[in-house]
Amino acid sequence: MSASVVQEGSCLLNYLRSPPQKGGLGLANDIVLTGASLGGSMSALCSQSTPHRVAVAPCLPAHGAAPVWTRGSILSYTVDWNKLARDPPGPLPARVLDTLPEGVKAEPSTPAEVEALMEHVLDMYTNLLNEPPPKASDASVVVYTKNDLFVPPWSSRKLAAHFGSELRPLDGGHGSGFLLAHKDFRRAMLDALAMLQRVNN
Repeated sequence: MSASVVQEGSCLLNYLRSPPQKGGLGLANDIVLTGASLGGSMSALCSQSTPHRVAVAPCLPAHGAAPVWTRGSILSYTVDWNKLARDPPGPLPARVLDTLPEGVKAEPSTPAEVEALMEHVLDMYTNLLNEPPPKASDASVVVYTKNDLFVPPWSSRKLAAHFGSELRPLDGGHGSGFLLAHKDFRRAMLDALAMLQRVNN
């Protein structure tokens, strides 16, 4: 999914930014990337992968998959760690084996060991903090909810700190934010875009 986001995002941004005489829309200073939940994380990833200065307003984003699926997040309870401990994965890639933190086993045999290994693998491959901030980090706003059980609030705050973003906390949780915070999401998008235009013009 991440590879598709980067590739498709790059194509869309090139089309939006290219001048009309080259078949584009010529919107160089009028682009803001956004999304909510996983979409928020993907908008952040897309902003990191483009060489262009684009505004970004991730809403309810995680900085990676590890905090969403491990560490006691509500979704971690949907994973059958016992079954995974009984039927461990096959051989791990050398990249994973070479970077195992102390205490994390390559051949886990307990649910806690499997979860620790999963956290490491997800952190290696999905952690947005492993990549440089976007070119227009001065035009970024992160919106998160204070009582989110799906995306831990500390994860959204880590992403905002890495980006140097303005951080906007909302009352409520993931579901209420997703359903009821559209006005706040739109305000974040417009403000991020205004920041971009102020700097670029």
